Amino acid sequence: MTVNSATSILVLAIPQSMCSRTALQLSKGEWPQLQLPLANLCAGGNIVSSSYLYGGTYNHFKVTFKKFGIGVKFVHGDDPAGFAAAIDENTKAIYVESIGNPKYNVAPIPEIAKASCANLRVSIPGDN
Repeated sequence: MTVNSATSILVLAIPQSMCSRTALQLSKGEWPQLQLPLANLCAGGNIVSSSYLYGGTYNHFKVTFKKFGIGVKFVHGDDPAGFAAAIDENTKAIYVESIGNPKYNVAPIPEIAKASCANLRVSIPGDN
């Protein structure tokens, strides 16, 4: 098996900077979206997501997840306090794009993670 050294560094550095135990780097934007329902979401669960998303991702969350009974709470923009406030007992993940679409904003992912650290059961998949 070949190991990408940049990926190895990334998955070691992310947990250290974001009060997390682990990180997983995936190579396709749709995979984190699919990883959510397959890994840790079921009907009645929800995720919190920035509203600054690629159109396909937004549609996936708004339409497809609803078919599975999974809710998505959209936070306008990428304010860490907004993410923390939107988390409830059924929230399993926070989703962000590192560079939001269509605003081209750079999400403050470490700050979003730290604002959400009180709730350690929440994972933070994202799209780069």
